[in-house]
Amino acid sequence: MSTKRLILLITYFITTNVDVNHYYSTPLASSTHGYVPVISDALMEKCVETYNQAKWLGDSLQNAYVNQYSVKSVNDYNEKVTKHSQMIN
Repeated sequence: MSTKRLILLITYFITTNVDVNHYYSTPLASSTHGYVPVISDALMEKCVETYNQAKWLGDSLQNAYVNQYSVKSVNDYNEKVTKHSQMIN
């Protein structure tokens, strides 16, 4: 997949999948020389979506209030932390 096509695909994906409260951004990338593995368009879309969902979840965790006296509140927070950890790994 050429770089130009990849950029157009990402731009199209970002502009057509804008949430009211969130805007998709592309994951950080580094330049390489030599062999570069190619992934499918569907896998690239999934990568961008997962990256953004993990970013939004991480942002919400930073601003979350946890009532330490409520088992439900602590468990809900811990579930979100676990999900975020799985997404970024």
